[in-house]
Amino acid sequence: MQAATRERLAVHAAPPALRPWAVCVLLRHADAGDVLRARVQATTFACLNVVTAGEVRCDGTLQPPRFLAGPASRPRETSASAPLASASLVLAPGLLEPWLGLRPDGLVDALVDVDALQHPGLHALCAALASACGDADALATAWRLLEDAVPSLRPPELALPLLREHGVAGAAAAVGCSERQYRRRFQRQQGLGPAAWLRVRRWEEALQGLLAPEARPALARLAAGHGYADQAHLTRDTQDFVHASPARLRHAHDWSLAPARVRILQDGEGDAA
Repeated sequence: MQAATRERLAVHAAPPALRPWAVCVLLRHADAGDVLRARVQATTFACLNVVTAGEVRCDGTLQPPRFLAGPASRPRETSASAPLASASLVLAPGLLEPWLGLRPDGLVDALVDVDALQHPGLHALCAALASACGDADALATAWRLLEDAVPSLRPPELALPLLREHGVAGAAAAVGCSERQYRRRFQRQQGLGPAAWLRVRRWEEALQGLLAPEARPALARLAAGHGYADQAHLTRDTQDFVHASPARLRHAHDWSLAPARVRILQDGEGDAA
């Protein structure tokens, strides 16, 4: 999981006005001759990727210069040839259908060639992200384009706090539908089903504790604080979702862990998306 020092990473958190739709943009650069390998963990988010220099492979398959990764129930092995320049926009999957007409439940563990999508707004956003690979100030244009796309959109009504506390029954009652209808609605809007989403999101939140820059709790206390039966339960989920131990993650600096670090800051500001 340790990133090579030759790679340069800049993390730009989304403006507050764009939450909960966007988390951050990751700008990666690396010098010629390097091959950068990383394991991207399971995630409840989607990611729009623009590569302006170098090549990126996911699970051994060469990706197009612009591709969209859906929510992931398992980790992906990635490699990038250098010189590398890329921008990755981490998004809430609930944005994909109302904005792009893409159902998240069809994108779980999937990668989509953006050039195959006929959406002018998406292509304009990709162009702005490509410009940001050479000039981070161009991110202002990307944020503005995304802001223009979302004013009329409302976050999905899924009663997530109740889902966490009382399960599907409590959340379904809160939004006025049956449990079966809720499960279908949830999966259509989030990609993962409620049980899988809760499992991955709980782990993502525990990961924030693992990566916190200070006051890191003991693993047993961290596990208990996030509803795990014990430390071994947290360790099993970590192995499933990133193929590494919690202790190893604590010392990792891999670029793919950056969104979890951003969420630490956003949660501290009161963003509970």
